[in-house]
Amino acid sequence: MSKTLFPDGLSFVTFSDGTMGSSLKMTECITSEVARAQHLPAAFLWIQPATVFDIYFYYFNGYGDIFSNCKDTSNVIALPGLPQFASRDLPSFLLPSNTSTVALQLFQEQLEQLSQETNPKLLVNSFDALELGAMNATEKFNLIGIGPLIPSAFLDGKDPLDKSFGGDLFQGSEDYTEWLNSKPKSSVVYVSFGSILVLSNRQMEEISRGLVQSGLPFLLLWMRLARAASSSPKPFRSTICHICLVVMMDG
Repeated sequence: MSKTLFPDGLSFVTFSDGTMGSSLKMTECITSEVARAQHLPAAFLWIQPATVFDIYFYYFNGYGDIFSNCKDTSNVIALPGLPQFASRDLPSFLLPSNTSTVALQLFQEQLEQLSQETNPKLLVNSFDALELGAMNATEKFNLIGIGPLIPSAFLDGKDPLDKSFGGDLFQGSEDYTEWLNSKPKSSVVYVSFGSILVLSNRQMEEISRGLVQSGLPFLLLWMRLARAASSSPKPFRSTICHICLVVMMDG
């Protein structure tokens, strides 16, 4: 992968299971290659709307110049099979102001793998009545609406606990539940920057200081990476007190 510029404060963490290097292809791409080699049917799950998929497809297939001229957010974009929309409605990765190409490279690799299929099928988080035009905008791909993909608690109600989708890249902690249960309902401020954003010690200390000065109880999730300069902000290392809880998660 070519050298990529990242916004200040943003870096990407490589993942390894201890036996494989981080330079391997995405798992989805490897899976599709195995299925193709074994002549097995395969389908790609696209969790965004069909329109978003079409936009990325056109970006990598002859319409890149249209996107590069979107410096004015009010510019009108016209793509085959899609309604017109303003450039401000585009995925931010496609705007000229985007300085990071790593996400675009991942999307491009996925599209290249899909293009190798004889009759590529995509299961899309949408339905025909909502995006009929977008579902049929690209003849190369067979988009099948299976949406809306929402937790079952909001559909048939059979499992009231199934209220969210998610997955963790890092080992989490459950020590916070008792602390949360000791606070009034809807009274705790939750702060987390996920597993990608890496903030400097100074930035984390400023955020922590602001939270303390707010006077509200808060739960701060701090990702402790092996290559980080320190494990947590100085004022809050391994802190559990009446107003705050800092949860350390190891990557």
